Amino acid sequence: MFLRKIYLTLWSFVILSYCYIFIAYKYSLSIKSINSCFLKNSTNYPCPLCGSTRSIIHTLNGDIIQAFSFNILGIMFIIFILLLTVWLIYDMCFNKISFYLFLKRNVKIFKNKKIVIIFFILIFVNWISLIIRNI
Repeated sequence: MFLRKIYLTLWSFVILSYCYIFIAYKYSLSIKSINSCFLKNSTNYPCPLCGSTRSIIHTLNGDIIQAFSFNILGIMFIIFILLLTVWLIYDMCFNKISFYLFLKRNVKIFKNKKIVIIFFILIFVNWISLIIRNI
């Protein structure tokens, strides 16, 4: 039952992510310049995720260089969703729990303070670059 809830949650995340990507892509075709970031609208400074949607759209259009220029997190999101989808399909087709076992083995990485600090430093550096480039 516990595994079923985990996989159901993961599938829900994947489906919602594809819905977000579809809506963002479809919406971007009709409106070229819109900024829906609350932080940027209220402070004029971008949040760490600013430009991710535009990055995703440029990735889908095959313009990887432009996608990198907006926010690398958009490209990483696309790669993560695609890998997660393939992994979940594999587990479902072959009645495996390999993704759950992977998470169980690697959860200790996220408990390591050094890894967490490095992760937040990378996010902070990305954020500073967004601020400097005024994304």
